[in-house]
Amino acid sequence: MDVLIFACLAFAGAVVPTVMYVYLVYWLDRYEREPLWLLTLAFLWGAVPAIVLAIIPQMALDSLIVGALGKGRAADALTYAVSAPLTEEAAKGIFLIGLLLLFWQQVDDPLDGIVYGAMVGFGFALPENVLYFAGAYGDGGVGGLLVNIILRNVLFGFNHAFFTACTGLGLGWARSHVGLFARVGAPVAGWLAAVTFHGLHNLGASLAEATACLSFIGAFFSDWIGILAMLALMLWFLSRQRRWLVDELRPELASGLLTADEYAVVVSSSKRASARLSALFTQGWGAYRRLGKFFAAATDLAFTKHQLRSYGEERGNSAEIARLRERLRALRGAAL
Repeated sequence: MDVLIFACLAFAGAVVPTVMYVYLVYWLDRYEREPLWLLTLAFLWGAVPAIVLAIIPQMALDSLIVGALGKGRAADALTYAVSAPLTEEAAKGIFLIGLLLLFWQQVDDPLDGIVYGAMVGFGFALPENVLYFAGAYGDGGVGGLLVNIILRNVLFGFNHAFFTACTGLGLGWARSHVGLFARVGAPVAGWLAAVTFHGLHNLGASLAEATACLSFIGAFFSDWIGILAMLALMLWFLSRQRRWLVDELRPELASGLLTADEYAVVVSSSKRASARLSALFTQGWGAYRRLGKFFAAATDLAFTKHQLRSYGEERGNSAEIARLRERLRALRGAAL
């Protein structure tokens, strides 16, 4: 019975909020949502390989710190604030580097980097939370478990996603900008920001008892200031993506590829959603999917035209634009 109670509460406290948070980030990426298989891969990387890769170097750093300072509160605080952030953010960031090298075409701007970083972070947090919940249940029963759920998945539910989103922001910036700082400095700055915020949180949590919870409150404000700042950046990048749609698809009106009414719908996320819901309720699931493919092709066309304007050919952007125009023409006939 105890195992069943723990399993039900752990599922409700770990899995359900994670699903909600993942969907929220996915929903915020309004115009060009990333492939589900690649987002799933990012999540799974965080949930398994990143944790495994972080364990051995983290133990090695912990040993060095304890060896230098001896066992005690100072060594404990330093292991939480230094070794865990360094090793965990490095292990999570490996996926984002691989993404940029192997699937660079899926990263159009910093927003994409933020989304992938958040998915890796959510994946990392899920098994970690279950382990913490098991310890809390063993120490304090149902009450201890519920307190841990509130702390880790309500007050600090976005933390790991936010930390790794900082790394993703830096790598996304490197993808969409030129120059030494953008290509080298931005990824390093993003990773250092992830480590810093992670370290501040861990330090505040580890010193909570010694500081009468003042450090814990400081960690709370540090985390949420960063999370809200990241949300503001996401909204700004979304507005920039809409400008790309408006500017790059306007010439397609003259060519007849889009009508004025279609253009007005394609460049508005709210009108897109309304049009797809109307298609779903009046014509069924097939029409809903066809319209989604039409909007996706229009977005891909606008973003590829922006890439051509910003980066030049970059492995055949002109040919891709021609292909997307033909695809959009074919989808337009099927969808509309």
